[in-house]
Amino acid sequence: MSSAIGTIPGVTAIIPAYNAEKHLEKTLRSVLAQTYENLDVIVVDDGSTDSTAEIVSIVARQHDRVCCDTIENQGVAAAQNRGLALSQSRYVAFLDADDLWHPQKIEKQVAALLAHGDSPEWAACYTYYRRIDDDDRVLWDGAEGGLRGDFLAQHLLDNHVGNGSSLLVRRDLAIELGGFDPEFAQRGIGGCEDFDLQLRILRRHRIELVPEFLVGYRTHAEAMSNDDLAMGRGIVAVVEKLGKRGLLEPAELRSARFAMRSHAIVRFARAGAWGRIAGALLRMFSIAPLATIRFALSAPGRLSRRRTRLSRLRDQGSGPDFASLTPTQRTAPQ
Repeated sequence: MSSAIGTIPGVTAIIPAYNAEKHLEKTLRSVLAQTYENLDVIVVDDGSTDSTAEIVSIVARQHDRVCCDTIENQGVAAAQNRGLALSQSRYVAFLDADDLWHPQKIEKQVAALLAHGDSPEWAACYTYYRRIDDDDRVLWDGAEGGLRGDFLAQHLLDNHVGNGSSLLVRRDLAIELGGFDPEFAQRGIGGCEDFDLQLRILRRHRIELVPEFLVGYRTHAEAMSNDDLAMGRGIVAVVEKLGKRGLLEPAELRSARFAMRSHAIVRFARAGAWGRIAGALLRMFSIAPLATIRFALSAPGRLSRRRTRLSRLRDQGSGPDFASLTPTQRTAPQ
């Protein structure tokens, strides 16, 4: 950016890391390559037993805007909250320790929010993402929902942000809302903390969108989001938590309970958790019997199409390198 650093809002990238040695250096390099100037980086080492801390230390010696704080292993939410407490910038942006950012991500998100002036209504901004493999090759493009502003009702039915490495949010608001909820990790259902925070933001504020593919969201065997059983339980727990706290209207809660259980069933099926599928279907049936029957009839086809897509990707190999694509360039449908 051409402006002096002192005239543009500060942003802190917060990276929670646990045994992240495989991809962490690439993740850090993607942050350091950002075109936005007033940016610092906090890596919170969540009690790693591998070389995570050493990797950050090496990078920090080369770049003074990178620092590392080590805590006892408490889960991703505790690590993110520690980063929040340490940061001093106007905005914070969260990034999983194995994901990537396009160089213009932060610049475009800050610009999108500044376009609204000092309006307190616009509190955060997200972008589209691409699924990438271990070698940074694009598997497929994430959904392009185009939602911006007040889309709580739609977000309750499906996670339109899609991952935890996309959101940039006002630091003061994230702290005011209580940050990330560590209870999910304590219950063994971590992975949906970002979705929970997004919903709480949308309860009171608007979220902007940069409709470009600026995040590389990694898919690999060790990724938390591949723990289908925990994720399925987690997305249901998020809605139940909001309902218990009276943060949703009765109609919103009813629709969200149905939708999140339908998403959870797909994950339970991949995990082979047939008992949980039965329980979720019964709960859905009590909410909307006919819709549940339609869902049950269509679910096998959805799972089959996903297996076919993944099989095709394995047979054909992955797509182009994430860094080789422009933010608006779409990959061929998979």
